Amino acid sequence: MPDGEVRNDRKGALSFGVVGGVFALLLVLGVGLGAYIHGRYVAFERVVARHVPADAALVLRWDVEKVTLFEPTRRHLLPLLEVGRRAQGGAAPASRSERLQQATGLSVGRDLREVLVVLGPATDSWAVVAGGSFPEGDVLTGAEPLVADLGFRFGGKDRSTLVAQNGVALARVDDGAFAAASDLNALGRVAKRRAEDPNIPRTGAGSLVIRLDRPGLPNHVRAALASLGELVELRTVAEWGSPLPVQVSLRFKNEVPADVTLRFRRLLEVLLLDPMVDRRVGPVVLQPAGNLTVTGRVRLDDDALEALAEQAKHLVAERIGAASSRN
Repeated sequence: MPDGEVRNDRKGALSFGVVGGVFALLLVLGVGLGAYIHGRYVAFERVVARHVPADAALVLRWDVEKVTLFEPTRRHLLPLLEVGRRAQGGAAPASRSERLQQATGLSVGRDLREVLVVLGPATDSWAVVAGGSFPEGDVLTGAEPLVADLGFRFGGKDRSTLVAQNGVALARVDDGAFAAASDLNALGRVAKRRAEDPNIPRTGAGSLVIRLDRPGLPNHVRAALASLGELVELRTVAEWGSPLPVQVSLRFKNEVPADVTLRFRRLLEVLLLDPMVDRRVGPVVLQPAGNLTVTGRVRLDDDALEALAEQAKHLVAERIGAASSRN
């Protein structure tokens, strides 16, 4: 080989510039894919707490992004999506949620992040707002054939709201969340975006506010809380943790019962279906906080969360049943 000649032993070798260009392209694609995955499946703005009407009798918000609350929700509440689905002959048909994903790309089990439930002010008035990393676009048009067996049809020329024969309405609100309600009036009330209510934090594990001085509470909820005395308001705020820490506040009308801690403990025994409630929530102690109010803290373990999710299932199923019988 003559002096100064460089032998190229590898046929078809790529130059450094080509390799560098390919690497840069892969890097850009990787960053783009990572940004898409983060935006589609991880990052999202919590919005449902901004849809609380001022005159609601009961407001419940819970975050299902973490397994602590999502698993009980998945087992007890997501099956309610199949209510009213008619079985077909032959092989078992795909569920309504599976067909919804096929038609719209929306997977309830994957995309749902938070839920808001509102009851009142009318006795039969209710609304549910669901927030999450939902796909953009016209999801309702793809969903319409899937809920046709429940009597849903588009109401109005703009095709923005699905309305059933019994009055139940479903729409997508401006911030991307979905809202369902007992009627168009209730839907309009929760569709409006409002300032945040400090009693219903926008973030955190969850919160519950019940106002007994307002109409719209189910009779059995009012009857259960009557065991506490002349209660005006119950508030709870749950933080993230395992067990789940929950701050409780009770405000009374005229006086705080001397045995309020015992009464609250008995109420928990009924709700959790467990006479040994201490092993589910820890020691129950309520302390005076002024203005006819007592506060305390409980810690809900997994079994307690399961029991509460099951109670919520019965409450929602009852409302759905009432709506289905209204024509």
